[in-house]
Amino acid sequence: MMNVETIFMNAIDHWRDNKGVGTALIPKPFNDTYMIACILQKMYNKKNYTDTLIIVNNFAERKDIIEYLSDYDDRLKSLLDNKSIKVYTVNYVDNYTNTLTPYVTVWYHCETICENVFDIVRMSKFKLIILNKLSLSSQDINKLYSIAPLLEDFKQFEIDELRTSTPVEEIQIGINIATDSEEYKLLDYYNNYISTSINIFGS
Repeated sequence: MMNVETIFMNAIDHWRDNKGVGTALIPKPFNDTYMIACILQKMYNKKNYTDTLIIVNNFAERKDIIEYLSDYDDRLKSLLDNKSIKVYTVNYVDNYTNTLTPYVTVWYHCETICENVFDIVRMSKFKLIILNKLSLSSQDINKLYSIAPLLEDFKQFEIDELRTSTPVEEIQIGINIATDSEEYKLLDYYNNYISTSINIFGS
């Protein structure tokens, strides 16, 4: 059985292999913001992209994404602060008078197709559409998939297996704190694994 991090990393690899274009249908309880954070972190570590736009439905989502990205990585926080990464609501983007031409566009929880927003996403070099449910009409879904094909990494049977897997029992063990000890290295590995899992699930 795949673990959650592997599912996300496979989806990110498939998005990258598809030249940075794709739609991810990420059902709850997964924290879909984790995929955005991982992709942006990898991209900005590789190259200094100057213009990234994240389009959200409302101010609550905007606040949540800004907080998550800021907590996830200090560099992402500074990029948000200096407006290299912008997070706008769909209404703001739809009524924007100047032409937005971001290099990277993320359309988060797309609920309706606005032509102006659709055109901005279509014109971006790299585009990621994140859905957490299929509430769009089949015509709109086909329109989205025409510019960002579906990444089929979040399979329902794998998600069901993860949901029903038995939780691990927590125990506490005293260790040698010396940083070169095997126990310390193992503890560091477990701590990183737990932190990643919390980032994915959000709690």
